[in-house]
Amino acid sequence: MNCEILNGTQLRDRFRFFTTPATVDRGIFHNNSGYINVTLLLSTLRTTIETQYKNILIRENESFLDLDQSIPDVPNNFVRLRTNRGSLQAKRVVFVPGPYAKNISATLGFDLNMTMWELPNLYFRLNSPTYQAPTWFFAGEDQQTLFNGYPIEASDRPGFMKISPEFIQFPDDPLIYPKDRRGSATNFDYFTKQTQEWIAHYATYVDPHNYWYDNTSTCLATFVPDNGFIIDHLPSNVNYHSKIVMYAAGWGMKFAPVWAELLTYLVSDTEATSPYVKYLPNFGFNIEGRVIDSQTTTMSPFIPTTTTATPKGWGTTSIVLTSVSVAIVVILVAIFIVRKCKVIEKCAAKDPVGENTGLIRSP
Repeated sequence: MNCEILNGTQLRDRFRFFTTPATVDRGIFHNNSGYINVTLLLSTLRTTIETQYKNILIRENESFLDLDQSIPDVPNNFVRLRTNRGSLQAKRVVFVPGPYAKNISATLGFDLNMTMWELPNLYFRLNSPTYQAPTWFFAGEDQQTLFNGYPIEASDRPGFMKISPEFIQFPDDPLIYPKDRRGSATNFDYFTKQTQEWIAHYATYVDPHNYWYDNTSTCLATFVPDNGFIIDHLPSNVNYHSKIVMYAAGWGMKFAPVWAELLTYLVSDTEATSPYVKYLPNFGFNIEGRVIDSQTTTMSPFIPTTTTATPKGWGTTSIVLTSVSVAIVVILVAIFIVRKCKVIEKCAAKDPVGENTGLIRSP
């Protein structure tokens, strides 16, 4: 990857934003690293669909409720998704539900063993706007000293730098469902104090007492027990498993183009030709601990308002998602499907489902 190993002195000389005391003796630098402006990327992708891919239909503010189990799960048959606006029918379905993956799994008939960390958005003022810092990640001696940050030009708060704690106060007490999120005020003093102490030791060019935080939202980071990613057809004991693909768990935004390509291979049943085929077993539901063997409770899961999009042809492919960042993965999948099917009319067979593919995402 052409990474450069820097010692403590080199870190201090090159990146004066960091104080890096003697206890920090190593850094890894990648000169092609950066950050993704998610808002701009999503806007650009949507504009691309509206101007260049007229055969992709986006349906917003639509809630996925469940699957119509009356449709026989036989080859060449379709899947019917029931929503608050009626139903959608598709030969293939992609779910990218983000933090709602456990809710969705319960609706589909299995129990995903996924938990979440609720993380705040903290911004601290630079003592001077001339100080420069790269996109960075700091790993300390334990799980309570994980932080990351972004260049000042990436901040949506002029003069402030986003410094994010990447841990929770009680690792043994994570969230299970998004409805349980406690809000940014919960444990805020703890996160602030931990971050201020870190700044005092490692980033003295930042004012630890002049800060701002987003009190309207928190970030939900999702995990399976092995800290991996899931990109796979549903478990084999679930109805319609061969026709439904899901992406869940992990901090995957940085891998969005690759994950979208993997999903495209899976949903088109061409994964054997994928350049990533040897890695696919690492993304499976069948890895021990990722699925709970039997559900101990019966629940009626909360499903958020969503949106759907679809490339015409393919007898349709419905793509279901529930957050802004995963929307990017799904829109890329829709575009990749259209590109993969170079001649839509030849690739899509006539069927009773119609000509559209749906993408469902939250507003």
